[in-house]
Amino acid sequence: MDSFFSILKEKIEKNRAQILFCVIATFAVGLVTHGYMYLQDAVSHDSLNEFYGYNEWKVQLGRFITPLYKVLTRGNMTLPWLIGLYSLLWMGFSVFFTVKIFRVTSKVFTVLIAGVFATNIAVTSTTATYIHDLDSYMFSLLMAVIAIYLWNRFDRGYLMAIPLVAISMGLYQSYLAVMLTLIVFVLVLDLLAGDVFKTVFYKGLRSVGMLLGGGVLYFVCFKLVLAITGLKELTGTYNSMGNMFEMSVLDRLEAMGSAYTTSLSRMFRPVSTLGALVTALTAIMVVIALSFMIVRALKRRMGYAEIALTVALLAVLPLFMNVSRFLSGYSHDLMHFAVWLIYLLVLLLFCSGRLKQEGEKKKDTDGTCELSAASLCKCICVFVVVVIIGSNIVLANQAYMQKDFEQDANLSFFTRVLDRMEQVEGYDNRTVPVVFVGRPQSFPKGQADLGFETSSELLWCNDPLAIGSLYPERYQKYFNYKLHYSIRVLPHEKAREYQFMEQVIEMPSFPAKGSVMLMDGVLVVKFS
Repeated sequence: MDSFFSILKEKIEKNRAQILFCVIATFAVGLVTHGYMYLQDAVSHDSLNEFYGYNEWKVQLGRFITPLYKVLTRGNMTLPWLIGLYSLLWMGFSVFFTVKIFRVTSKVFTVLIAGVFATNIAVTSTTATYIHDLDSYMFSLLMAVIAIYLWNRFDRGYLMAIPLVAISMGLYQSYLAVMLTLIVFVLVLDLLAGDVFKTVFYKGLRSVGMLLGGGVLYFVCFKLVLAITGLKELTGTYNSMGNMFEMSVLDRLEAMGSAYTTSLSRMFRPVSTLGALVTALTAIMVVIALSFMIVRALKRRMGYAEIALTVALLAVLPLFMNVSRFLSGYSHDLMHFAVWLIYLLVLLLFCSGRLKQEGEKKKDTDGTCELSAASLCKCICVFVVVVIIGSNIVLANQAYMQKDFEQDANLSFFTRVLDRMEQVEGYDNRTVPVVFVGRPQSFPKGQADLGFETSSELLWCNDPLAIGSLYPERYQKYFNYKLHYSIRVLPHEKAREYQFMEQVIEMPSFPAKGSVMLMDGVLVVKFS
């Protein structure tokens, strides 16, 4: 054990400058991108449920390490600024291990890699509406990247990585896609660097063993935690673990097709302030990257087996990037972190130490230098990535401003609702239960305000109602946390009955007179 810590200390000392640079670069880009939201209260959608605690649900979903992570870092309360700092720290370490995996030495490219990670649209979507999960997701990312580093760096590193795979999945199962994506990147670069089929194939088999071992360890630990806590696995929801065991062969094939189309759609038509230009830029970048690979393969005189394996790996990449859709039949923006790593692959073609760039400049007869085709391709791809990173920064801040306005609008709206509730004779918040019927008319679902059309396309940004899904507990949490006013809300099943009552149907909608009234000892608030 002492020798392990001695080696660890030596490694940290040796890489201190690079670690520090990666963390600083990530914080610099990350704060410009997400700092706005780190300074907001961020009580929105699922954050209402998980503003404090709510860890049982996480365990039942298979994210059983999340409660332990919270206890060891920032407690059960959602603290945006602290969560943001932790998130950027874990992300900075992830950038460091990424540059170590691919032997990146250029500081310029390190900053670009930090930009790809920090401005990832999945991170923006999480920060906007699920910030309570952000730091645990980024720690899951870190565990995933370290696992790939160990597998790639050491002969038996895949065995050491098995617990890290399990930890990553125990925080957020969807980051399995990140591990699969990085594995493909490593193997493709190895092939382009001249490694033979047999070497790369067996290295790939070790990665399969690592992921299977981690998956089995994760599953066993999950069942043990359920047995110890007495909780039951959550079923019947889109993100239930059991979904992947209930899908038929036809369902699986359909999910495979959907995984491909979703990945390619997100890749070439991402939510962007650039509009249609981002599609053209991405297409140019991908064509250049593929052309570079082809030229590289021809120069290296790659064998047929190596070419076939490279093509197979690239062909399966979109599926791996969206493996959650393939395994469970469903995925959303929060699960698509790996899709946006396509920009990382393009950068690695020009900065990875595995691919030594040859003759980027050539001399003319008069002694002057001109850019080679490889250097020109690199400049174009770097330009495209920089433009996309910049647009993602703008998109994130636009989304956060929209969420900020949303918070103000909701506070104003529900303050008016509360005022009307208290004016009803006989209402006592300690004894009289409340039922909310319908949807507030002030917040038409899916209507984007002028200037926020783009950010409204992000997950849950197309609905300016901060409460999100209109379950009674959301109203309960909003009144408790935002208004500091305790109310008794009827449970979901009982609340649903009111929308079909004739007397309620005949009531006008808020804010009309008669939209808030006592009915058989229950205060009914009708929104629509």
